Amino acid sequence: MLDQLVARIPERGAALVLRGDPGIGKTALLAVASAAASSKDISVLRTAGAQSEIGLAFAGLHQLLRPLLTRLDRLPGPQRDALSAAFGAIDVPAPDPFLIALAALNLLADAAEQVPLLLVVDEAHWLDPPTAGALAFIARRVDAEPVAVLFAVRDGADSVLDNAGLPELRLGGLDGEAAGELVDASAADLTPGLRRRVLQIAAGNPLALLELPAALRLGDARIDGLWPGTVSLTSRLERTFAEQMSGLPAETRDLLLCAAADERASAAELLAAASLLRGAEVRLDAAAPAEGACLASITDGSVVFRHPLVRSAIYQSASAGRRRQVHAALAAVLTDEPDRRLWHVAASTAGPDEAIARDVESLSVRLARRGAIGVAVAAARRAAVPKLDITSRAQLASRLDTD
Repeated sequence: MLDQLVARIPERGAALVLRGDPGIGKTALLAVASAAASSKDISVLRTAGAQSEIGLAFAGLHQLLRPLLTRLDRLPGPQRDALSAAFGAIDVPAPDPFLIALAALNLLADAAEQVPLLLVVDEAHWLDPPTAGALAFIARRVDAEPVAVLFAVRDGADSVLDNAGLPELRLGGLDGEAAGELVDASAADLTPGLRRRVLQIAAGNPLALLELPAALRLGDARIDGLWPGTVSLTSRLERTFAEQMSGLPAETRDLLLCAAADERASAAELLAAASLLRGAEVRLDAAAPAEGACLASITDGSVVFRHPLVRSAIYQSASAGRRRQVHAALAAVLTDEPDRRLWHVAASTAGPDEAIARDVESLSVRLARRGAIGVAVAAARRAAVPKLDITSRAQLASRLDTD
């Protein structure tokens, strides 16, 4: 689809919005389209939204049009002045946003008479609103010009583009075969057990498939202290997924952190724990912002994360002290489930505790007898039971990989 869009630019313009989860490949596809355009002597102009500039009017538009600003004198006076004022080049009363958008469109059309243009807009959901409005205006009017506009927008993020009526391509995860090929090409040395784990956790997300092998190799010390059900993420993955929490209400963030700390907890248990954590009642409607951001949803009485990596990133991005507080709150709620309660008691303890260690060792033995070897070992490590020696660890690694 992108190849065809780029090939048609000299004859007619077009616009397309790429929409999908973090790490799903939006930026990679923009890069492919940019390379294809450059190979056909189509000029590429780029901009990207940034959280730090979301309050700076027309910051994104300035980044996009900066290579063309020497052509401003070719615009009619009112349009030239409107765009110059938008970029702070002249001090005049705030111009009409329509006039600014029209000036930007005409500036692009003028440049495209010499060479066709591809406009690439990454992280469009973080564009400052005036830029987003202007680019939506432009994208709806380039069909008669040798100009194409490509946007990348994160799923679940509010954007002016949502109601712009532009064509969209929604990106999903890779299927099982393609995911396996990507892992084999980038991490051919994975053991079969770790390969299965990477494929299961990544759920077809390309960025996760590329990044997780480095985090999950048996030689990585970070694998030792994992809370059951979460995965150790590289900093890039953590930033990618955890940043979606920004902007959510504090009670929503606390509810999600409680859910990240216990994937088996019911919504009622999580609300009770979040209420203890905050010292005030947290109601079910606290989940609504998370649903609106497509981070998680309430399904069958439980909080279900949109992607397994969202859960892990939320848990990892919290401070150690905050995680202990969350586990303590969950332990206080789970009075009727002693095994689960003990997990959280152990996780809420800052240092070695002989009484808790003995209780968790007993739990580890019971779990091991039921065949839950990996969970049993994690339980022991959580309670500050002495680590296995190198020989035992190698034997355990081999057993887990086989299982």
